[in-house]
Amino acid sequence: MTLRLLPILMALFLLPASILAASLPDSLPPLARLEQAALARAGLDPAKIGRWERNARRAVALPRLQVGYEQQSQNNNTAVIQDSISVTASGITIGPESNRVDQDFGNDRGFEVKAVWALDELLFNRDELEISRESRDLYLLRGRLQEDLHQAYFELKSQLLRFELEPETAQNPFERLKAQQWMERLNSLSGGEFFRLAKISLPPPRNPESQPESLPEENHDRRPHHAPKNRAPRPADGGPAP
Repeated sequence: MTLRLLPILMALFLLPASILAASLPDSLPPLARLEQAALARAGLDPAKIGRWERNARRAVALPRLQVGYEQQSQNNNTAVIQDSISVTASGITIGPESNRVDQDFGNDRGFEVKAVWALDELLFNRDELEISRESRDLYLLRGRLQEDLHQAYFELKSQLLRFELEPETAQNPFERLKAQQWMERLNSLSGGEFFRLAKISLPPPRNPESQPESLPEENHDRRPHHAPKNRAPRPADGGPAP
């Protein structure tokens, strides 16, 4: 049994690393994990609306507690003037006058504590209307965030698939920059969760020194060459021309 498995193990050991390694698109984190992290970072978790609605129903059954304090201070001054008149057989006698001032100070303090139930809100709760409006606003914001996240995720996945199917594309610096831009976008939307979960390593750029140098083209002169014409020998001095 061991001898039969030995060739298989040797074959797996000799396979190139590109075959054994996972493909680049499959190394992306799950979209659901990134979406959950993005919604939690932006405070758009759908479970928040459910908690608000439950708390609003419970709040109606609780009384409204009111506490009051009252203090009154009174200061009364009363001036009394009395004239004394005496009538006798000998005559009428007036006086003397009698003056009196009465002062009255009083301080009253009172405390009041009462519990009030709003039973009408058991049928019609205004807090639920506010929660309904807030829920619609959060739904729109959540949809925009999910749309941006999905676009960045699938754009990056498409770019990584191109790198895998067309290896020469991975050597283009502009294409590599585009992939890095989508990765940074996903990391920003998810609050750093993308780089914590992703296991992506872009293909290394090709070393320009390893590329074969092209031989310089020879500069061939394509102009036609004409053979020199045979000229007749110049005659000697005084001789006739041929």
